[in-house]
Amino acid sequence: MAKTKEERRNEIIETAGKLFEEKGYEQTQVQDIVNEIGVAKGLFYYYFKSKDEVMEELADRYADAIIDAVNKLIDKDITTFNKINRIFQIFIDSAEKKFGIFMGILNVKNGITHERIFFNVGKKMVPLVTELILSGNDNGECNCSDPKFITEFLVSGLFNIMNQISPDEKIDYLKEKLPTIKTMILKLYNFADQKESN
Repeated sequence: MAKTKEERRNEIIETAGKLFEEKGYEQTQVQDIVNEIGVAKGLFYYYFKSKDEVMEELADRYADAIIDAVNKLIDKDITTFNKINRIFQIFIDSAEKKFGIFMGILNVKNGITHERIFFNVGKKMVPLVTELILSGNDNGECNCSDPKFITEFLVSGLFNIMNQISPDEKIDYLKEKLPTIKTMILKLYNFADQKESN
């Protein structure tokens, strides 16, 4: 049975993502993608204008996967402080597991994909974290006067720093700075003394 347009489009996206992870974004050509699927190059261009456009779609999915993981964390019976810490850990873990895609996102030269994933993650993450901090205010864990602004400041600041670091160093840099990020979280959200749980 012939594949539907949606099935074929999804196959191109998933195949491209697999190759980006295996070979890297810059090293993967459109021809590699169609060869892997076993179709003509013209079929690729029927669905997508360029490799960058496929990466933008993968960036959207990458952002959604991070937000899904964050949503699952929200209902866990742990402190607000630990939830916020683990949200930042989720971002690092996701980048590490999908290293090829993450690097592709960071290497797209037109900048559109950077803005797209950062906007999508930020747009969805800011209200989630803000709600968590408001809950922490209510139960006495923290005393933050402007949770939304602080969250926007942290997210935009982190993304801005990431844009200034060479792609090969980004994940190691995040890991190295995670303790500092946690200290900033503690102070900026004005948490009471907290201990991180496992």
